[in-house]
Amino acid sequence: MDPESIPQEVLFEKLLRHSLKDGYAGHNDIRVTALREGFAQGELLASDQALNPLKMVHGGALTGLADTIAGFAVCTLGVQSVT
Repeated sequence: MDPESIPQEVLFEKLLRHSLKDGYAGHNDIRVTALREGFAQGELLASDQALNPLKMVHGGALTGLADTIAGFAVCTLGVQSVT
């Protein structure tokens, strides 16, 4: 099925369900918290594994959060993408 032919509500629900099973996001404690057309919001659980030696969130963890949520935002437009 062409992603652009899926009703928006169905697409968003599929994306939210996928986000719960996404290997990278799940492994890195990234959660999608909101979706709408052209927009995604998420959060990162800042566990000990996400901290740098100074006990601050590692820049790589933040970059992973930004990349993951940006990818979901693009998907809300019905576009298949890889970030």
